[in-house]
Parts: sequence; C-alpha cells; structure tokens
Amino acid sequence: MRCTDAQTGLGAPRIERYPHVARWCSQYGRIELGYEWQDKLYARAIHEGGLAWGGEGPYPTIDAALRALDEGIEDFMEKNGWE
Repeated sequence: MRCTDAQTGLGAPRIERYPHVARWCSQYGRIELGYEWQDKLYARAIHEGGLAWGGEGPYPTIDAALRALDEGIEDFMEKNGWE
C-alpha cells in the first residue's frame, strides 16, 4: 500500500516526495532519524561502509529532516558516481 496525504497528512507519496531516500533504502543502505548524542546528528544515511551523510539540524519538522536527508543523499550519490 502506498502512503499518501490522505493516510499520513504529509503530502505526495514518499517515493515522489523523497526520491533519493527511496532509492537509497531500496539499493544502498538505510536511514535513521533521531538525535544521537555521540555524533550530534539527527538525520543519517548509512551504508555498509559507514556514514554517507549526516545532518545536525535542528529541523522544525520531520518533513524538513527528510528533505535535508534527500538532498544530502543526492549530493553524496553524485559526488561518488552512484547515479
């Protein structure tokens, strides 16, 4: 089932709204959201080699954190030839 605005209140389906996060999670690794006191990061993209991208925030909303994560993943993938 696709999660849409009617189901979650967050707008467009996730794959359309966060395409790089969706691709990352299906092909390369995982994401984590939540403050981690050890590295002071709130949003992280992780693959088998470790941390690919991390954002400190603070983010006013989960949506803002996911947008930053999507942009960070896009930059990482472009810089490392993962497109």
